[in-house]
Order: sequence, then structure tokens, then C-alpha cells
Amino acid sequence: MEKIELSKGGVIVNTHIGPIQYGCPPETIKDSMGLDCGVPQVFLLGDNLFDAHSGTCLAELEFPAYFNFFVKSQKTTVICTPEQKERILIIFETAVFGPKNLATLDDVNLKDLLGEARFFRGKPFGSDDLMQWQDFLDFVFVEDEINFRGVTIKMSHDKIQFTESSQKIIIDSQIQIDPQEILDEIPTVPFVPPTFGVTIIGSGHGFDKASKTCGFIIWANQRGILVDPPVDTTHWLKYMGINPALLNSILLTHCHADHDSGTLQKILEGRRIELFTTETVYEAFVAKGCAMSNMSRSAFEELFDISMVKVGQPTFINGMEFRFRYSLHSVPTIGFEVFHAMKSFIYTSDHLNDSEIVSQLFNGGFISEARKNELNYFPWHHKLIFHEAGVPPLHTPLATLEKLPLKIKKRMRLLHVSESQLDESSPLQIAKPGLENTIILREKPREKDKNVMYLETVARVDIFKDFKIKKAAEFLSMCEVIEFKCGEKIIKEGSDNKDFYIIAQGEAVVEVHSQNFSKSYGPSDYIGETAIILNIPRTADVIAKTDVTCLGLGEYEFLYFIRDSDLAKTLTNLYEIRESESWQLLDLNPLFKELLANQKTYLQTIMERVAFKSGDKVIESGAPLKGAYLISKGNLKGRSRSYSIGDFVIDGPALFEGTKCRDTIVASDDVAAFFVPANLLLEFLKDNPGFGLRFTIDVNGGI
Repeated sequence: MEKIELSKGGVIVNTHIGPIQYGCPPETIKDSMGLDCGVPQVFLLGDNLFDAHSGTCLAELEFPAYFNFFVKSQKTTVICTPEQKERILIIFETAVFGPKNLATLDDVNLKDLLGEARFFRGKPFGSDDLMQWQDFLDFVFVEDEINFRGVTIKMSHDKIQFTESSQKIIIDSQIQIDPQEILDEIPTVPFVPPTFGVTIIGSGHGFDKASKTCGFIIWANQRGILVDPPVDTTHWLKYMGINPALLNSILLTHCHADHDSGTLQKILEGRRIELFTTETVYEAFVAKGCAMSNMSRSAFEELFDISMVKVGQPTFINGMEFRFRYSLHSVPTIGFEVFHAMKSFIYTSDHLNDSEIVSQLFNGGFISEARKNELNYFPWHHKLIFHEAGVPPLHTPLATLEKLPLKIKKRMRLLHVSESQLDESSPLQIAKPGLENTIILREKPREKDKNVMYLETVARVDIFKDFKIKKAAEFLSMCEVIEFKCGEKIIKEGSDNKDFYIIAQGEAVVEVHSQNFSKSYGPSDYIGETAIILNIPRTADVIAKTDVTCLGLGEYEFLYFIRDSDLAKTLTNLYEIRESESWQLLDLNPLFKELLANQKTYLQTIMERVAFKSGDKVIESGAPLKGAYLISKGNLKGRSRSYSIGDFVIDGPALFEGTKCRDTIVASDDVAAFFVPANLLLEFLKDNPGFGLRFTIDVNGGI
């Protein structure tokens, strides 16, 4: 036997019956295709089908099953529990055949979508013999131990032992999910988003080891819209120096693993994300998400905001006009056109652009004449065309695109295709990934574009989140746009300047010399409020890390703006909390240290400093839960464990279920802590769904 660690997660144990893979995160097939043992036909799944900390599915069997079925003409065997089988089937069937409730959805294109799904499900396409999940998968059930074809597999909570003859291999039951390899070079110059443009993250397909799967960013008024983010896009963006606050929207075209694997990762990264898609795609996303995470639908839908789009109707995102269309694919899939002033581009998503197949669909009664005409008359007039190409019969043959006029091919960039598939003499080009290859359709913003960006900036300031839109308009009417060059001091410690700034574009570093630490701020972060509220000199240096554009208010304008609100009290409390080194305490706690800067700042606004004497009851059994405590000094003692500096003390069930506290927590000595009221903590968890999910998993088992 041989143990092989996979770079994208999971382990292969090579046995006399062939390779057995434990865990199946996205794209592990790209690892196994390059191994001597080849792609496994047997997969063993552990206790968890989802890693909440990374937002990664651990049961992404779609591509291994495709490979074994279409290439090897064999089934894939899955070793799991009966309960897991039901969840795995939802994930798999939704990806391969589309959402089960497709026929019940309200969509004017539904008849054509159902016909196309039935056509692609035929064996062969268009026949009445429809593929079923049983054509792809076999299931073998296991609880603690199984002898599978002469290989004994013994499972415990932390280890898995494989035995054949006298040989034994032990692997960790905790699947290690590390960010996938970053191939791009870190930019030497900070990236400045254009007013309108596209950055390709990946242009490959699910079997292409040499490139990331297809996904990109649409830059709309200096803010990014992620389209089908590939797995570990969040890690790639950080590596590239792109502030997460610049990307608050996701556009999901369909729910195949090479298009949706990075979506939950982004949703769980920071503040709430807005998801744009059709109801048909959304139902697939929710079905897969609930099955992999084992969450209820209502709990899963609390993780993000959804904006349903309608095919053929204009939708505006970040000031750009989008028009959506259904592509021709095996599951509901949307492409779209994007317009900004006189500039535009079109994206097909996965799309079979083949007139012969369209004729088969129409002649077989699978689609209407209107759908046939829509598919046959593609809008080639756009300045930029992102068109998929791949292996027929589910993807557009390169030969079809090669027949197009040269003037169209010059405006086209291919996605979902490998370099090796393209002839060197072809004028067709693959879309090049990387920030340095960003296609700029409009670089400089118009006044209207700037206003859209400024409104978006103010709308996402945490402390303004309860203000109505007229307050944003009031702020913009009063503020001044101020620009700072890289390296310039925006604020100087000790100065009497009393301006308040919101960063609209760029990055700044706040250097707190009194506490010997610094932190980075980006779009929608605010600075300068302390000196105004407390009428004191500046308490820190703020230096432009890049060129920075700020929205500034003078002292009196700021005080007028926050009139009739509790903001002055909130900001006074924030100053007191900041002065007490709470930021460093958050960094000590494994739960909080991964929070983004703006998340930590907002958490500080809802903290209160408290103190206890030795013997005081901090939490009392049988009493309602008041809140949680982050210890800054001293020790607490409960029934089964003790707590010290940096620990966060909370009764999980009492918080989430509203039950009475189950344990009494007592101060072992004099204790100083930061208190977070239960209602405000729950609100924070809702506004920061990724942290909320990880927090729930970590603390809901008890104090």
C-alpha cells in the first residue's frame, strides 16, 4: 500500500484493488489525473461533507464520476453512511441533472429549459432512455469498520486505518484544506480598478491541471463583481493585494463544480455578499449548499442577500446594465451582456453553440421556434466577446468558432479551454488570467460613475448601516473629495486637524504608536472620528499605502451629519475600547484573528469594558444569558474548564436557542474583560455570515 497526499485536499491510499480516495474537495481530479494510479473509482467520505472554515465542499464527486463514466465506462463507488448518501445524491443529481423542482419554478423559458435538460439526459442525447444517478454511482455503507474487497477500513473520530494482508496505513480523519497553489506573481504596483473592465481569474476547465477553472471579475465603477469565482478565489485576491471590500457581489451562472466552488468561500469571507442569479440557478445553488453543509434552507439563506434576475430584463449592478440570456447547457445556465455608456461585452458561460444540435433540439420537439432562433442568432456585435469552447457534445466545438469572420474572432476571448486545444496558427485567443492582463473598456470615470462609487462607499460604512438612503445623499452633498498620493500622511498624530474621512478608493495604514501596532484600512473604512467626538488631538498617524481617494467632512459638518443619532456615543465607546488594546486581544483568539479590519472595528463598537472581583459570578447557571466576555486580564473557572486572557466565554445553546445558562462561571481572581451583549452579538453574526457560521460550529456545543 501507498499513501499519497493530494495538493488540493484529501488522501489517496493505493491498494491491491486500486486507489481509494479519502475526501473529495473540488478539483482533486487534477491531482489524480497526473498520478500513476490514475483517477480513483472508490471514494471514502468522512464525518463531514463540508469544511466551514474554508467554505469547501468535501464531497465534490461530479468530475471524478464524469471521468469514470464517460472515459472509463465505469461507475464510481462511494463508501459512506446512509444519511450521507441522501446528501451526496442531492449534490450530485443537482449538478448533473439540475434542480429537482425545476418544473415548479416561475420562468417564461421553463418549457424550453425542461426540453433541453431532457435532451442532454438521453443515452444518447435526445433519446427516451434517460441517465439516472445509478449509471454513475454505487454506494457501500459503513459506520465504524468495513472490509471492502479485501481492504479493511477502520474509522474513528480522529484516525482512519487501512489494512490489507499485514500492511497498515493510518491517515488523519481531519481533511486538510490548504489554499490551492497560486501561480501568478504578486503585483509590484498596486492595482487600480478601472471604471469598466474585466480581470480573468481562470480560463480553464475542470480537467485542466495547468490552469484555474473559469471565472473572472467585472470591474464596475471601481468595484468588482465576481463571476463564477473558482475555488480559493478569496485567497488569490488577498495574494494579489485586492481588498475584499472592493468585491461585494457575486454573479453565478450555473451550478457545476468548476463554476460554483468558490462562491460559498467568498460568501463566508467577510461582510454580507449580494448574490445575483436566476431562480432556476438559485434553486440548484441552495439545494447543493444545504446538502453539503447540512443546514436548513432558512439557515443557509441567512448567509447572503439574494437578488433574482430575469432573463431579458435589464438588471443594474454597481451602475452597470446587465441583460441575461439562457445558454444551451445540460443544466440551467445563464450568460449575459453588460453595457456601460457606449461600451459593452457579452459572456456566453458554458454554452453549446452548434447549429446542428439546435436543429436536433427543434426537430425533436425539445425547444420552441423562438428558442431555436435565439440560439441561432447570437449577438456578435459586442466590442468584447467572452465565448466558451470545449469538448463536444456539451461545449462549443472550436471548429464552430474557427468558421466565424476574422473581425469577430479578433474581438473574441476564449474561456473553458486549454492552450493545448488551440492551433498555433488560429487567430482565436484564450483569455489571459491575471491583474496585469485586465481588459480595460473604460479607464477614467465620468462624473456619474464617480457618484455611483461614492454612494456605494457610504452605503457600506458599518456605523451608517441603519441610516436611510437620504442620509447618504446628505453626506455626499456635504463632503469634499480629497486625494492623497502614496506615502502621504492623511492624518498626523498630535495634530489639531479635525476632518473625518471615508476611504473611497485605495489603502491606508493606521499606525498607533502608543500601542506599537498598525492596521490597514480600505474602501468604506473611516478615520478621524475620535478627534472630533472627544475634541482631542489626533491619536495616530494615517499614511496612504497607495494613492487614496477620501470623502471628507469637516468637524462641524460631521457633527451636524450625526445629529439625532447614537453615533457619538458609539464612537466614544469605540475610542475607549481601542485604547485598551482590544484589537491585540482579538488577534490572540483563534476565532477572531481571521476577521477583516472593518469587522474587528465594528465588533469593537459593540464591546463594553467590565470588571469582576475574585469570586464574582460572571455567568450563572439557570439564568438568562446576558452576553459574552473576551478576557483581557485574570482567569475564570467553570465546571469543566478554565479561561484566561484571549478566551471568549459564551454559552452557545443559551445564545442561539434562548435557553437558560447551563454552567456557572466564576472569577478565580480579579478579572477585566470586554462584554458583548447577546442581542448585539447575534446581529454581528448575522451581518458577518462566514464568521457567524464558524462561530456557531465552534461554540454551540457549550461554553
